[in-house]
Amino acid sequence: MALGDRVQRNPNVVWRRETRGGTSEGVLLFNYATQKIHFLNDPGGRIWEICEGRSPLEIGRELGAPDKEGEIESFLKDLEYRGLILAGAADAAGSRDRPGKAAEDGKGMWEGPVYFDAPLFVQFDCTNRCNLRCRHCVTDGGVERWDELTTEEASGLIETLGEMGVFQIGFSGGEPLMRPDIFELMAEVKRHGMKVQLTTNATLVDDDTADRIAEFDPVTVGVSLEGGTKGAYEYFRGSGNFERFLRGVKALKGQGLPVKFKGAIMRRNLGEMKAIAGLAMELGVEAVDLFLFYPQGRGAAMADEKLTPLEIRDFLTRLAGMKKELEGRLEIDVEDKPNAFLVDPGLSHSTCGAGAYWAEVLPDGSVVPCVFFRDVVAGNVRREGFRAAWRSEVWRPFRDRRGLKGRCGSCEHRARCGGGCRANGYMDGGDFLAEDGLCWYEGA
Repeated sequence: MALGDRVQRNPNVVWRRETRGGTSEGVLLFNYATQKIHFLNDPGGRIWEICEGRSPLEIGRELGAPDKEGEIESFLKDLEYRGLILAGAADAAGSRDRPGKAAEDGKGMWEGPVYFDAPLFVQFDCTNRCNLRCRHCVTDGGVERWDELTTEEASGLIETLGEMGVFQIGFSGGEPLMRPDIFELMAEVKRHGMKVQLTTNATLVDDDTADRIAEFDPVTVGVSLEGGTKGAYEYFRGSGNFERFLRGVKALKGQGLPVKFKGAIMRRNLGEMKAIAGLAMELGVEAVDLFLFYPQGRGAAMADEKLTPLEIRDFLTRLAGMKKELEGRLEIDVEDKPNAFLVDPGLSHSTCGAGAYWAEVLPDGSVVPCVFFRDVVAGNVRREGFRAAWRSEVWRPFRDRRGLKGRCGSCEHRARCGGGCRANGYMDGGDFLAEDGLCWYEGA
């Protein structure tokens, strides 16, 4: 990026101005290809809003600051480094997402309260119906409940989320493809200008289904699995389902759809990490996101499979090594592990956004912070509506982490980490602000 170069925003980046109660605070950006969020303060946000097709010189003149071209150029170089704008003919789909200078300096978003006008992402567990009976399922999927939102109610929810400025709606379950109107609802998301994400076990996907999903491109498809071999896969997901899973993934890739494997890691399948990565590369899957198993729902019977803090540290160390080994061939990372950077700065750093910039809607319309807080209900889209639920006082401890307790409250990384996964403290003692009992870090 030089003074005379014209800026091209990455077309995978969507954005909105964040007013936070009527006061302009800056611009929120979401890189759809990498699923990462970025925040620009108000001066940076003003540059972002007018940068398309302009050079640093022209941006400076437009802002009435012709003597600031050098500073603007440096700022744009940082955006280029983060993959938010493109350099020349760079490939938007392949651009890497990096944290940017503020994150590298160790600054964090949890110095004070975090409040957004609307969530950035909403996960809609659109049905509890499922064709599988996975032994580790956190939602007890497959147990049918007849109080699920109707097509009309779900469409109304989607319209509201679009009006609020939500970036992406993810459809999950259960198995979302068990819902007869799933493609109608996905079309509503696209019609209201939001991105579609679909999490599926892929066993119901054939060529026709993959063709329907491809109509919503760009769409991110997450496919769940816990093993890269037939025996390991079917231990969790049932006999005879591995071949159906393979058929579904091949159908999705046959349509050129971006697919990400998503797997829960526990003691039993720690040894499957390389097999999962190998299967992903064999099938042409672009990325693997691994996350920690939490014993809820049907999975409560597997509580002894939950990793200890030291086992988690060892898992992250192995994962960091795999990430470096596979660079350029497969993106593999950890999902929702805010303190992963303590093991290796190359691992993804995403704080727990439950109730702060993330919300989950259950099949009956209940609005909760995330899937692990199913009993913490802020409202229901049938009664108060989503807007009122988002303004509920239920969210306060999720949005202000200054009251964190125990080791998390005194940790020097609190502002960046945000206290790890808030579900850990809550599940252990019913306290939203309790320390993350799965963190191994004892302080500097």
